Amino acid sequence: AFTAVAIASLALGLALAAATVSVLNAYLIRSLPYPGAERLYHVRYAPPGPWEPRGMTGLQWASVADVVEFPVASAGESFYVTEGSVTSALRGLRVTQGFVEGLGVRVVAGRAPARADFLAGSEPVALIGHSMWRERFGSDPGAIGRVIRTEAESRPGAPESFRIAGVL
Repeated sequence: AFTAVAIASLALGLALAAATVSVLNAYLIRSLPYPGAERLYHVRYAPPGPWEPRGMTGLQWASVADVVEFPVASAGESFYVTEGSVTSALRGLRVTQGFVEGLGVRVVAGRAPARADFLAGSEPVALIGHSMWRERFGSDPGAIGRVIRTEAESRPGAPESFRIAGVL
């Protein structure tokens, strides 16, 4: 019984130490997989309320242009993508201009969103992940330029169409 308790204690201690080292390595030691990751900052703005800085009704990026190289914003979204009779739930981001350049993300096929893609009235474009390109489109280069039909979870009953501009 003593030997079993000693072995179980050692196994539990080693497992806890290994898990702790893995978490520390992932979050504190290893840098983010972006070029210039040490220059990347995440800024959150809370809407008006008790913690809002006095007189600030919105973050004015122009006022910090001397210290911010790529002021970009993003919002996570769940999309239901329908193709034929198959509907899949996927996670995505709605982003502002400069997001791809700001993170240094490389587009491996097609193109990154252009300035004109962010103008009112322009056709919405999408960048898809490599795994989606491989699994859903069979790595077909002809997928670039195709239209995908989606419905955002936050906007039920309001279908949207996006033209695939590139693959990440």
